[in-house]
Amino acid sequence: MKPILASVSCESDKELVLWLRHDWTVHEVDEIRLMLKDALTANVRHIVIDGSNLESIDLSAAWTLVAFIRSLSALNIEIEPRGFTEKHHKIYDIIKDIKHPTSPPANLCHAARDFFTHIGKVSIAIFKGFLDLEAFFGQLCTSALAVLLNPSRLRWKSVGYHINEIGIRAVPIVSLMAFLISIVLGYQGSVQLQRFGANVFTVNLVAVSLLREMGVIMTSIIVAGRTGSAFAAQIGVMQINQETNAMRTFGLDPFERLILPRILALIITLPLLTFLADIVGLFGTLFVSTALLKLSVPEFMGRLHEAVTAQTFIVGLIKAPVFALMIGMVGCQQGLEVRESAEEVGTHTTSAVVQSIFLVVLADALFSILFTWMDI
Repeated sequence: MKPILASVSCESDKELVLWLRHDWTVHEVDEIRLMLKDALTANVRHIVIDGSNLESIDLSAAWTLVAFIRSLSALNIEIEPRGFTEKHHKIYDIIKDIKHPTSPPANLCHAARDFFTHIGKVSIAIFKGFLDLEAFFGQLCTSALAVLLNPSRLRWKSVGYHINEIGIRAVPIVSLMAFLISIVLGYQGSVQLQRFGANVFTVNLVAVSLLREMGVIMTSIIVAGRTGSAFAAQIGVMQINQETNAMRTFGLDPFERLILPRILALIITLPLLTFLADIVGLFGTLFVSTALLKLSVPEFMGRLHEAVTAQTFIVGLIKAPVFALMIGMVGCQQGLEVRESAEEVGTHTTSAVVQSIFLVVLADALFSILFTWMDI
């Protein structure tokens, strides 16, 4: 039977004696803490702590007792120790000057500190993410150079498979979105320009914005959500199943076998999907122009010829391979970050989509500044 380590006797309504008994060691700290907490009542103003029956006490138990005494002092409760031996006092002298850690009060200053601490942690995580992506890009360039020197090392069947998955299977959704977006742009643009009697310039507005910006941005976002997430999930599952480690064991480079075919297929496919989105979007603009503006097809083609040049068309297509590289890198890199569980697969898949869209929008803004500076 386990010995009773402490007992309480009441001298009066506001005074009690806490009797300490037997051995107080680190193994009983949790039990001691509960007993001390239960010993305290609401009306007590004077507590006598008697250690005459205490056989031994170690530092952990003594620290618990001292912390209890300090908490009582903070409540203006008078403490009277008695019956402690010289050995007990030596242990007390060791720990009496150690400050007990307390939680800081929740006030505005600490809330602001926690907020800025969170901002700092997020900033460090973002910076680390960019460093990891940079390291991934370096390793990708190394593998690409090795394949370039020996093209037979590349799995061309895998490239063809991913072109089919990324491109051909995405044609319906990309075409539908391009058609609908061009209709929305055309309708809203015609409503606004009609106020100035310039609704005929709707063709110029929609065609230029579609070919320079909206076509490639819209297609990249669709591909990031559809393909970037698929890359992260596929490679993440391979990480959990130790398939990538098995490949390294057999002397196969996962970058050459898994990463490079996916990114190459994406770089080939995204410009083609962007071209498709541009053409379908122009058909959507034609539909709006004939339905709302009552333009004939020859008139529409005339306005389109005046508004659009080859340079306008090429500017949008130039961005597509860069966006494809970003989407492919982020998706594959996030997949390789998966380590243990299916939950990590979901987390990194979501991160792949969010980071891909962010980088695409950021890169598009930089392209816009660059083309403006170059007067293109």
